[in-house]
Amino acid sequence: STNTRDFQFNVADCEIVLAQIEELENDTVAVGQDVQLMAEVFGGQEFSWFPEDNLDDPNSLSPTVVGISETTSYVLSVVSNITGCSHEDTITIFVDLDIGIEVLNTKESLVQINPNPATTQTILNHNIPNNKTAHFQLYNVLGKPIYQTKLQGKNTQVLNTATYSEGIYFYKVLLENEIIENGKLVVVR
Repeated sequence: STNTRDFQFNVADCEIVLAQIEELENDTVAVGQDVQLMAEVFGGQEFSWFPEDNLDDPNSLSPTVVGISETTSYVLSVVSNITGCSHEDTITIFVDLDIGIEVLNTKESLVQINPNPATTQTILNHNIPNNKTAHFQLYNVLGKPIYQTKLQGKNTQVLNTATYSEGIYFYKVLLENEIIENGKLVVVR
């Protein structure tokens, strides 16, 4: 079932315009999630959504926001072909970087990243037990892997962050193809 939130607005001497957005908990989505916008207009209206960024078709009644990466407000502009009346309404979609990222709680962290936030580099301190090899993987906010390395024993490794854009990155540590730890790395300038 699809839940929607309805917005109705009457403009003097203009027809009723109905705009909808998928029902979202607190109007909040995860990074990279697609969101359906919807509009229904009556009486020969011209309409458009703005900004056009990430919209598959801003002149469509039901454009999809593809892979939203940051909190964005979309404006629906409607003009009556008959009376020339116009109206705008704004819908804000909030992006929460923590949605969909479950941080695993372990009694003792096997990997520590210091400093975090990092500027040009950070140190991976790790203590992988029993002569096993773990795999450290770093992802950007869109889920694209940008760095990976093997971790063995008690050791440290330097991670050069000088070429990374400022922002939040996610990491996970896998041991025998199972995620044993995950978290965030913040890069600042």
